[in-house]
Amino acid sequence: MIINVRGALGTQVVETLYGMTEALRLDERVEEIHINTGGNIADHVKVDYISELFDFGVPIKLVDGYEKQDAWNYKAIKQIMDNVVFCRSFQKFMFDERQTAPILHYRSRDRQLISPETYSKIYCSDYRYVMIGDDPKYCSGGTPVEDWNLILNSADVTCSFTTFVFSTLIFDPYKEVSVFPQSMEDGTHTLETRHYDTVEQLMTLFPGLRWYDDKSSVS
Repeated sequence: MIINVRGALGTQVVETLYGMTEALRLDERVEEIHINTGGNIADHVKVDYISELFDFGVPIKLVDGYEKQDAWNYKAIKQIMDNVVFCRSFQKFMFDERQTAPILHYRSRDRQLISPETYSKIYCSDYRYVMIGDDPKYCSGGTPVEDWNLILNSADVTCSFTTFVFSTLIFDPYKEVSVFPQSMEDGTHTLETRHYDTVEQLMTLFPGLRWYDDKSSVS
């Protein structure tokens, strides 16, 4: 069995773990993991993040293809969580000292759902915020894996829709993650309602997952 994934770090984590649980369910042997990079996609999607985070004991290859796992849905995430001990057995990363300051995750380069102005208002609403993300103009610099580990070790994260943050919940399901709802979209991109519906469903799996409006508001 070959596990095909396509996307940046968070998506790679979710799709690969779903593929591994599918192999377990079907009693099939995983021979390779393929990271599909075909087409006109961003450079940060053409990177093997899996090898830095996990040891699956199989070759991981970048391929000029388009295939991926259908893993961003309630059924797939629940399957991962039902086999979470199995999934965690492959992790190379360690939990460090808990990050006490709340994190504000800034996403702009590939899918800016929230405007810089709104991020700025939210950042200024709580002096404790540490802002990390993909825009060095606003965020302290760190590699994607370093930022992912910061989020993994944080107890309180605020973000727009992003599997980069959601994927850490697999390893810390009680983390508090406040997600900007669809009504707050004011950036250059929008998402279909079905993506937010999936977040709503996942709140039954992750007790700390909530809408940002439930936590505070921006005036």
